[in-house]
Parts: sequence; C-alpha cells; structure tokens
Amino acid sequence: MNNDTNIIAVKLPDIKSKIYLLLKLIIAFSLIVYLVYYVQSKNIIDTFSNANFSLLLLSLMLLFPNIYLQYWKWKLTCEQLISEKRKKKVLLSLFYGFPAAIFTPARTGEYFGRGMAFKDRAFTEIVLATFIDKFFTVIVTFFMGTASAILFVNKYYHSNNLISLPLLIVFLFISVFTLAIMFSNKEWLSKFLSPLLKYKVFAQISKKILMVKNLNRAYVIKMLSLSMIFLLCYVLQFMILIAAFSHHFDLLIYFWAAILIMFAKSVLSPLSISELGVREAASVFFLTQIGETSSIALNASLAIFIINIIIPSLIGLFFLFVKNDD
Repeated sequence: MNNDTNIIAVKLPDIKSKIYLLLKLIIAFSLIVYLVYYVQSKNIIDTFSNANFSLLLLSLMLLFPNIYLQYWKWKLTCEQLISEKRKKKVLLSLFYGFPAAIFTPARTGEYFGRGMAFKDRAFTEIVLATFIDKFFTVIVTFFMGTASAILFVNKYYHSNNLISLPLLIVFLFISVFTLAIMFSNKEWLSKFLSPLLKYKVFAQISKKILMVKNLNRAYVIKMLSLSMIFLLCYVLQFMILIAAFSHHFDLLIYFWAAILIMFAKSVLSPLSISELGVREAASVFFLTQIGETSSIALNASLAIFIINIIIPSLIGLFFLFVKNDD
C-alpha cells in the first residue's frame, strides 16, 4: 500500500511538469503563428520608415514605466489576495501572462498564463486575482472614456449642450457614488454569495470569490491611482506615436483621441484576438475625425501594438522557457 502511494506521489509531479511543458509549447507555437500571420515584416518596415525616430524612441522608452506600473499593481494584488510576496514570482507571473494573452480574445489567456508561475496555488485564486488587478484599469478607462465620448459626440455630432453637459455631470456623479458604495461596504458581496455556499457546486468557487473581502481601502486607493497613471502612460505613448507619424503636435487633441481609442478597444476587445483590428478601426475612426489621415492612424496603432504587446510577449516567451521558476 505504501509503495502504491509513493508511486502516485512520484507520478503526479511528472504529469504536472509535462502539462506545463505542453502549455509552454502551445503558447510558443501560437505566438509564432500569430506574428507570422498577422504582422508581416514589410508592414513593420513601412510603418517606421518615415516616422520621427526620436519620438518613436521616446514612446519605446515609456514601455519601461508601463510594465513597471503593471508589475506594481500585480504585486499589490498578489500580496493582498493570495499572500504572495516573492517579487521574482510576481514578475515572472506578469511576463508569463503576456505571450499567453496575445492570441486570445480579450486577452483572456493572460489569466492562465500568470498562473503558470504559481504552481502551488489554486487556479481559481490566480484567475480571481488577475480579474481584480484588471478590474481597476477597466473602471478608470470606462469612466474617462465615457466622459470623453460624451464630449466627442457634443463636438463632432453637434448634440445639444443642454443634453450632453447635464448627462456628463450625472454620469460623473453616479460614477463617484457607485465607487464609494462598492468599496466602503464590502459586506454586499458576501451577502450576495452566501446563499450559494450551501450548494456544493458553487461552494468552492464562492469561497474563493470571498477573498475580495480582504481588500482594504488603502489597497483600493492605490490601485485606482496606479491604474490612472498606467492609463495616462499608455495615452502618452499613443500621443507621441501619432505625433511621430503626423509630424504635428496637437497634443491635447491627441490626448483626447487616445483616451477614446483606449475606451473603444476595451469595450470591443472580446470581438478580436489581442484587440487586433478593433484597435486599428478605432484609431482610424477617431483620428480621421480630428483631421489626421487613416495611414497615420494605422501606423500609430501598429506601433503601439508592437511596443506594448509584441515586445513584452517575446520577453515573456524567453522567460517561459529559460527561467526556472520552481
């Protein structure tokens, strides 16, 4: 009996290691196919050939604070929800998520990709932690994007000020009020889920979701602040890229357009793999409305895709195969 137990104990880690190796190979193969199929080298060369190189380099340099802000948010979330304080694990988890996300709709692959660094954790815990981490960015993007969209419709579609301005004020009031209620009283979630706990099917999942009761006000404030800075960093990158390809410097207009593009991309991301196509369509729509050409919009969109998605994904793929995270 003891021998059988030992054999099982030996086999399970072997099986688990093989599963993780298979997942790594699937991620690597999918990423390569994705890059070959969607992003041709000629498109990349054409995109960068006539741009302002100094501005391109400046936008590329902003990738470092961009990733650091994502790491900071993820570190806070890991500490708060799953009591994970190992910085190396958190960083590897973040990078493992990049290549796993690139070929999936709405970047959902990132949820399981991040979990590959935490083999000793329940998958549902990592999924929930990833969802909470991204939730704050979505909230900030939604609030800023909706306000910007109301102003956009007012300016370019000549809606009545007596309608759009009160609508904007009401929206901002509701947004602030909703956030205040949601995060000042966390008991609403446990009360909502408690009836489900008596059913075995939902009990385990519900208990995992109740981890959010560990979120305190300081964490919420930090995450909202970091998410705002992260969004502004992304917007600044996009502004610089538009200026690099247009050779114009209407930065306030570009700021507005970048927020609208980010908002549209977030809302429509489930319709596309890694938001490709959605990002380009939104860029063309909003930038042509403000007077730029469609080619400038496409070039800026492809450049932000290469800088913020392809480069981190390739780095993550490297770590996935050469870094020992055990």
